[in-house]
Amino acid sequence: MPEPRVTVTQLIKQQEKNKLLEQEIEIKRAKVAAFQGLPPNIELARHELRNARNEQMELIQLRERLLGRMAAGVA
Repeated sequence: MPEPRVTVTQLIKQQEKNKLLEQEIEIKRAKVAAFQGLPPNIELARHELRNARNEQMELIQLRERLLGRMAAGVA
């Protein structure tokens, strides 16, 4: 029994589909990577998130103070 023939057009369409699927996979991998290092327990993960947000706010406040000092030094 002869094998079905594949045309160049069919190959190109399949390559395009594969490329789209690869892009979807990369997006999903990035989402999964965002959860790396988080504890499996939701409450512990929320606690870690709160701590990270608090640390972020402290860093933002530090940045603002430093920028204020720099601006005061220039004026």
